[in-house]
Amino acid sequence: MHHVTEHSRGGPTHTDNGVLLCWHHHHRLDTSGWEIQMRHGRPYVKAPEWVDRAASTGR
Repeated sequence: MHHVTEHSRGGPTHTDNGVLLCWHHHHRLDTSGWEIQMRHGRPYVKAPEWVDRAASTGR
């Protein structure tokens, strides 16, 4: 379980603040450029610019 808002930064240790990731992606998320946010109880994943150039230009 990956805490979307880290416990050390005040995030709750509850499934409402978590997403399931494999070991590899869980340990590389902070340095990969990918972002995960919770929106209305659902995870929203934002790709880094090198994957989704349109998102970085606001299109």
